[in-house]
Amino acid sequence: MDIKFKTIDDVITLTPNTHKNRKADDKNLDKMGQWITILSKFLQVKGLDKAEFDRLEKSLDINIPAEIRMLYEYMGNSNGELAKESLKHQKFQLLVVENFWVEKDVIVKDYYTDEPWFKTDILVYAAANNIKKPMYGIDLKNGWGLTFEKGWFWQKDDMPLFMKLTTLFANLIIVNKGNIIKTKIKGITGIKRDEKAEKRFEDILTRLPDFEYYEHTIFYNQTLDLVSWFRAGNTPDLLVGSNSKNNLDNLIVKFDFSSARFLKIRYPKIKANESKKLND
Repeated sequence: MDIKFKTIDDVITLTPNTHKNRKADDKNLDKMGQWITILSKFLQVKGLDKAEFDRLEKSLDINIPAEIRMLYEYMGNSNGELAKESLKHQKFQLLVVENFWVEKDVIVKDYYTDEPWFKTDILVYAAANNIKKPMYGIDLKNGWGLTFEKGWFWQKDDMPLFMKLTTLFANLIIVNKGNIIKTKIKGITGIKRDEKAEKRFEDILTRLPDFEYYEHTIFYNQTLDLVSWFRAGNTPDLLVGSNSKNNLDNLIVKFDFSSARFLKIRYPKIKANESKKLND
């Protein structure tokens, strides 16, 4: 199989990595640190310490990418407990670090042309419901993300890894909340839809600072326990999670989310004496 790009410089210069899916610099990592710090307030867990990363690097014989290290310093292995619930609402699970694995000498194809582009080693950090089937990986030689679809690893014009991991973390938090809604957002069209959404939601939802990818972004309100993912499309939509159904009901009324539907509802438990009254 002929490989199109012979050098890493060619891969960086002549592929979509030039634009979006690129290696993070210090400023990008600082941003990710701010975002993960904010989101981690919705998920109270113990992160991994340096000794655990050292053991992981030794066992895998690699250097752990900074983005993965940063995420798991906050998240730890809590996703092991949350994976079952996550898979009910999304097609991937972030792996506990003991289940990371490395695939060597993988030929990566262009997602849009099927051309074999380059060869690299890949750290797999997310899987489908079958833990042995990868979903997302990191190109260990170049420092950007890869997607596994149709039985192959693909390179495409995707969001940079430091944003990708932040988005996956936000989704993990949302789908593990007791209540989730999905709604279309009417009246937001044209360019800069993320900024228009920010203006509309400003009384209730705060945007993660400087987070934007093709007008997709993340909003939150810690006091009201609201975490949301805004996705810009022909008709933008919003995925919101909260442990308070009442707060989601109020959000629907406040912004006239007429198309909102609950993907998940956690009803309050009825005490034994209250149950008896209902049955009298």
